[in-house]
Amino acid sequence: ETELQKYSRYQDQLHYKASMYSSHFGEGEYRGRIEGRKEGRKEGIQEGLKKGRQEGMEKGMEKGMERSKLNTAKQMIKKGYAVDVIMDILGLSKEVIESLIVE
Repeated sequence: ETELQKYSRYQDQLHYKASMYSSHFGEGEYRGRIEGRKEGRKEGIQEGLKKGRQEGMEKGMEKGMERSKLNTAKQMIKKGYAVDVIMDILGLSKEVIESLIVE
């Protein structure tokens, strides 16, 4: 085998190794992207659920507080408190309190 043939075979081996490296690297990169997307979706869903629960709890608390204020206002009306006193204590508008008086 001549030096030129040895060199040519050596070049072929280098090209083959580079090709194998490139294909394995590409496959690994592809798998990494797939795994990253799965993980990202999972984290996104978990974060969304957590945020949704928090917002739901906050809205529920607000509704509960408002309902409590209205019930307290009704009790105060029954006890004869003046509208302006109820407004000061509970922070409700005059219109809301007057609508409770009509009920």
